[in-house]
Amino acid sequence: MATNKVYRNFNQLPLVGRFFRKFDQQVARWGLQPAMRLLINHIKVKFQVNGLNKKTKKILASKPVILVSNHPHASDVVLLVAALPERKDINMIASFEFLSIGPSFASHLIPVYLKEKVHKSSKKLSSRLCRHLNLVKIFPDEECQEKNKRSLKKAVKKIEQNSLVIIFPEGEKEGQKLWLPGVVKLLKQLLKNKKEVFYVQAYVKGTSFFDPFRRLIKIGWLFPKIKVSFSSPQPIRKILEKDKDCDEMAQNLREKYWAWVKTLN
Repeated sequence: MATNKVYRNFNQLPLVGRFFRKFDQQVARWGLQPAMRLLINHIKVKFQVNGLNKKTKKILASKPVILVSNHPHASDVVLLVAALPERKDINMIASFEFLSIGPSFASHLIPVYLKEKVHKSSKKLSSRLCRHLNLVKIFPDEECQEKNKRSLKKAVKKIEQNSLVIIFPEGEKEGQKLWLPGVVKLLKQLLKNKKEVFYVQAYVKGTSFFDPFRRLIKIGWLFPKIKVSFSSPQPIRKILEKDKDCDEMAQNLREKYWAWVKTLN
């Protein structure tokens, strides 16, 4: 059940609200990717990009793409967008509360609405902070389902318009890590279209909750080196298994993803 609790927006938070407002202004002025790169420069984060050969770079820069990635920390998103070849039509599937960062940033988001049980069971530090700061509004399960259907249609439309859409499919169910089936539902919808859509994997390594402190000269050297890796693009028709349900296919994709991660240096 939804409550009458007063919920905050990111741009209204004490201390950091000003930062989010400024960031949204930068997105409005220069675009999402330039704003992300400015943020990286501001906190003085250096990172290495792997896997961007000529073919992969061309597809990531100009073709319709589903980009799946890990996302253990907030800085992963910034680094991933910054590492991509220059592109204006980058969109992300993310939890709906991030819409409140600002309207310009929100124009690049496709919101996901998690059910109350999923929200309350998440042990990620970012999720616990959002709950503590009243940033997460809980909707009834039926309403979440309807909102997610609309978001799925929005994601399909964006890709049909030749965009790149980033999705972070890792989730939890009863304490077990798995890929949520939404990624497969999206791929299946896209398979109905005649346009060739590509599936690319990304992996961000070396980030932490304390990445904003990398700019401090005296302790910056203590942080691990950050690497952003991309896999070779594959047409989605080659990765889907038609005889399996969404949950099973999602876990198969997860296994293939982590098998690929193990091959990285």
